[in-house]
Amino acid sequence: MKRIYALILSLCALSLAAQDFPRYGYAPENCAEELRKWQGLSENGYVCGAICLDPAADPAVVRLKGHKVKGVRCYLSHDYAQSRQKRSFVFSAKGSPDNAVQTICDFTAGWNDILFEEPVEIGDEPIYVGLQVYETLAAGHPLGAYDPVSVDGGCWINLKKEGWKNYTDRGTLMIYAILDDEAAPLLQRCVLAQTAHAPLVVEPAKYFAGEVSLHNCSPTTIHSLTLAMQGQGDEEPVTREVTLDNPLGPYEGCVVSMPVRTGAEVGTNQWLQLTVTEVDGAEAQPVRPGTTWHYVTHDAFTRVPLVEEFTSQRCVNCPFMIYYLDKAIEEHTLSDIIYVTHHSGYQDDVFTKPVDGQLLFLFGEGGSYNPAVMYDRLVPVGQEAPVISAKVAEVEPYAEALKQAALRPAMASVEISVGKEGGTVSCHVEGRINSEMAASGVPLYLSVYLIEDSLSADKYPQMGLDDENAPADLRERFRHNGVIRHNFCTVATGDRLVLGEDNTYSMDYAPANIGSDWVWSNCQVVAFVHKYDTSNLRQNEVLNAGSSRFSAETGIHAATGGATETVRFYTDGHGQLHSSLPVENVRVFTAGGRALRADTSLEKGVYVVTARSSSTGQIVSQKVVVR
Repeated sequence: MKRIYALILSLCALSLAAQDFPRYGYAPENCAEELRKWQGLSENGYVCGAICLDPAADPAVVRLKGHKVKGVRCYLSHDYAQSRQKRSFVFSAKGSPDNAVQTICDFTAGWNDILFEEPVEIGDEPIYVGLQVYETLAAGHPLGAYDPVSVDGGCWINLKKEGWKNYTDRGTLMIYAILDDEAAPLLQRCVLAQTAHAPLVVEPAKYFAGEVSLHNCSPTTIHSLTLAMQGQGDEEPVTREVTLDNPLGPYEGCVVSMPVRTGAEVGTNQWLQLTVTEVDGAEAQPVRPGTTWHYVTHDAFTRVPLVEEFTSQRCVNCPFMIYYLDKAIEEHTLSDIIYVTHHSGYQDDVFTKPVDGQLLFLFGEGGSYNPAVMYDRLVPVGQEAPVISAKVAEVEPYAEALKQAALRPAMASVEISVGKEGGTVSCHVEGRINSEMAASGVPLYLSVYLIEDSLSADKYPQMGLDDENAPADLRERFRHNGVIRHNFCTVATGDRLVLGEDNTYSMDYAPANIGSDWVWSNCQVVAFVHKYDTSNLRQNEVLNAGSSRFSAETGIHAATGGATETVRFYTDGHGQLHSSLPVENVRVFTAGGRALRADTSLEKGVYVVTARSSSTGQIVSQKVVVR
């Protein structure tokens, strides 16, 4: 009994001491639950996972040659006390994961730090470090993985002992190699950078609105860095300075929204590499470049998802859906979003327009109802109609739907110019259609609305705001957004496009009278190219959308260097607004619709920025998130 008790004490001490060891891996340790996915079998059986430290792919491993891997730090979903049956262990292997040297142990839920019985020296061969457990259906998938990025070599899995596979689409396993103390200086100023979420299709030598995952591989805190972006076909990388709003602690990570530049070469499977060249003003020690692969084509367009809600002032359940969907839209950072409401499907109200009723066929044979929502009029997998019920009182389902919509390739560009003269507003819409889509001969249509946001329930009452189960701030937060004030189209459901040279289109619309009760600063023109077929609900998807506000006076200076043909707005570490190209007539709005000065130092939050391009004269409208 004394021997067992002493062993328990030594294991506890080991777990605590390992927290101070230098370690190396490809997934940040502070992974939030929503950024974590679990890997396993979905049945009873053995599950092995490992990362590969390969000197041929990672300069950090080359620097570590001669140092020792002393153990494994890994993240488990549950307790796995299976050492008695020798089912649970950590291991190291040289050259191949099949050459495993095992150390039998038990695991607890969360992070585990287990030392090998004998350390293994890093040399010229790849080293695999990992673990095995026996998954049971009662416990669920065992292995934690960081979802936003997949690092080649960061997710080796062997299920049911049927053979190892190197997965490049399952995220990066939350596994570290625990190193000897003398290795720590070789990991100073090491940051792994890689695009986290990016469009599937991109334009050559252009910026897209992306997200970059930053993983601090070092044992020290970092505050700023220089990021180099180089794509296939580029002679030199493009660099960007990044100041972190919150310092990145040892082995921690974060995801930063920022413009990312693609390479110059056109084709499928074109690589894009991100590397960190400086950390806190000093030269960074290199780690493996963060590589992603893209389809680069001149037919690429930035996707702007169209979210359409079917609602009514008399719908008592609609405010709940609007509340959580609105939160998801506010938190969305991957792209701009256009939100339109159709006041039909349950009962018409003061906002109902003819087009609202004419779109009810999109519900399919099941009949119409509220609340309901659709994303780019795309029929979800497993469904027969694009409209889906929206009664889930959680942000996550809407946020996930928005993320998936933003990552779909766009098949058209939509550019809008808005003119206002006296009490009327006019608009011009132009763009280009993807060449393959144009060659298909499928009829395409353009819908153009003038919409207004931020209409209060005091002026336009809404049922369901005072339900006893409603969120405490529902009434305070609720606004009627995306209200169609005018449909510019000659056909309510959209005008058919006639394509010109190079698959371009151009449409001018007659002026519309501005209502005396409209708040012009809350209005915008939205347009979207789509298919239209009442007999086949899968032939109604939106190719792309765009929006534009008629903006006003204040201007800001364009950023120097790295200019792109597409205007992008972003903020520096002091909350000051910048643009990637010269712009004028800039306006800034809070998420609630309040106008701010463009030269204001913006606090953390979500903003809408509108401006006119100084070079093209076109109006751009984008969401900016300050973290």
